[in-house]
Amino acid sequence: MANPAITGSVTVKSFGSHQKISTTSTENLLMNGASSGKLIRVHSVTVHNIDGTNAATFTLDVYDQDGTGMSSHAAANGVAIGSDTVAGTSLGGYKGISVAGANALVVIDTDMNFVLLEDQSLVFTASAANDLSVAIMYSVIG
Repeated sequence: MANPAITGSVTVKSFGSHQKISTTSTENLLMNGASSGKLIRVHSVTVHNIDGTNAATFTLDVYDQDGTGMSSHAAANGVAIGSDTVAGTSLGGYKGISVAGANALVVIDTDMNFVLLEDQSLVFTASAANDLSVAIMYSVIG
């Protein structure tokens, strides 16, 4: 993990992603490649319970490795959305948070935003498949 030295003219591109979580396995939501030369500023994360009746819980962690992205903006921006492979270990996060059926929870907002350094990832685990979706707003800096 490193803070890349970003000097001179800086490019900032903003993105949003909304994903249905179709598994109870650990899912790599957003990753910053090991040598991307970029920072990823996460502005907001909202978890939606799309099950009309039952509550579902989730864990949202920052991991110390970037994992392997399956669909990505990686070519131009050094980030990937979604992953089959989660790597590394948790650096901490939100554990066992419950979202009532047919409700949403803002987990991170613009007042709480944080940065993923190189070789870090944002990892999500759901208690039930197909009950939760996640909306992420972020910017790639560098």
